[in-house]
Amino acid sequence: MHMFSKIASILVLLVVFVACKPQKPSDVLPPEKMESFLYDFHIAKAIGDDEEYTKRYTREYYIDYVYAKHNITKEQFDYSLKWYTRHIDDIAKIYENVSTRLSAQKDEIDQLVAWQYDVPLTTISGDSV
Repeated sequence: MHMFSKIASILVLLVVFVACKPQKPSDVLPPEKMESFLYDFHIAKAIGDDEEYTKRYTREYYIDYVYAKHNITKEQFDYSLKWYTRHIDDIAKIYENVSTRLSAQKDEIDQLVAWQYDVPLTTISGDSV
């Protein structure tokens, strides 16, 4: 009987431990969707910020397009972002992936620009231009 009570105690502790682990609410965007959205969102913001001052209003159009593309509302995004900022490990992993994707795209664009203008990808050391 003593062995049974030890096993029962261990099972109860295990159930309590598992039940206390914070669960992600179902209305929080999954990490993959959050990553894809943030990737497009940051590109849209950068494009909008690069517009002439008189055309900065177009930034909102770019951002609205991203919401429509991913079929989410601003409220869903805000709620999800709040949840992720309280779970630093999760948001850090998402932004690590976003950063990797943006860096890869920048490298591709740099190569295309160098090819288009027939210039070396990097400048020669000591080049003053």
